[in-house]
Amino acid sequence: MEYLEKIQKIMKLFKILAKIAFVACIVGASLCLVALVFLLLADTLGFIEEAEAVRMVGKMDETFTTAYCAVAMGMVNCLTALFVTRKWLVYFKMEEKDGTPFSLESGKFLGKVAIFSFIMSLVAIVLSAIIAAVSELLGGSLEIANVKYTVDISTVIFSLLLSNVFMYGATVKKEN
Repeated sequence: MEYLEKIQKIMKLFKILAKIAFVACIVGASLCLVALVFLLLADTLGFIEEAEAVRMVGKMDETFTTAYCAVAMGMVNCLTALFVTRKWLVYFKMEEKDGTPFSLESGKFLGKVAIFSFIMSLVAIVLSAIIAAVSELLGGSLEIANVKYTVDISTVIFSLLLSNVFMYGATVKKEN
């Protein structure tokens, strides 16, 4: 039981880190929304020069279109990370309720979380590519498309493996 206690402490730490990530995603998405509203006001009311507004969001290209798209890409990434982090929080809550990661239900759910993480990474990549294409069509810069988006396949594979280990542990526990 000494090892189970260690595992539970690690799971509690991961749950805390997931909560912090969840809040960070909310803050990031909120700041992107504020930036979009600011850009919209600046663009429509003309209270700030276009070049200055664009520099404020960190892009050197001098069009509002590029700035809109850069902020929209940030919003997409924050929201997809928010959905994934929410799934992880559900998993950690389930694991904590069970008192062990070695349950069939939480093991299966962990596998679903891994697949969901992979799918949401692909969604973020596709939506960001669409935003970059729209930016170019509307006269913006494709400089924003140079942001590197990757799927962390090693995390997905590890989570799937861990899911199967936990389900095996639950099966062995049940047999004993």
